[in-house]
Amino acid sequence: MSWKESRVVDQRLQFLSSYQKEEMSLTDLCHEYGISRPTAYKWIRRYNEVGPEGQLRARSVRFLGAPG
Repeated sequence: MSWKESRVVDQRLQFLSSYQKEEMSLTDLCHEYGISRPTAYKWIRRYNEVGPEGQLRARSVRFLGAPG
């Protein structure tokens, strides 16, 4: 699955939809979407806490030692 074919948000929501439908195991879904299991758990947790809007907000990640 290519991330370039549609927006990242759409891909995340598609991933979450597939996860909820239990179409594949989480490991297989992660492989299909090219993400790690920790990333999948982060998306699932955010979806459960905030709903679909949680996937729309871009969150920047910066290492503590990175120049800012």
